[in-house]
Amino acid sequence: MLRLDGDASLYGDLFEKIRAIPGVTIVKTEEKQQKISANQKGAVVSIKVVVKGASIPDYTLFLKRELDKLADDKGARILGVKLVASPKKLK
Repeated sequence: MLRLDGDASLYGDLFEKIRAIPGVTIVKTEEKQQKISANQKGAVVSIKVVVKGASIPDYTLFLKRELDKLADDKGARILGVKLVASPKKLK
């Protein structure tokens, strides 16, 4: 779950920046963005990754830190990241 600046552009610039994080292969929204307050909105996204050379907990921490750094082309930021489902290992 992402908490965003109210005017953040998730569907263009931020999606591309999330996809550029090493290991990320697919990013899609799970449900419609919702307004949290006058200047914040929330979005639930599904991020699929290929983890190479790191444990899942280490990669999860790395991914959260990378998401916290992102801003769209106008400077609107991802304000918070909350993992709402534990990463699953595919066989």
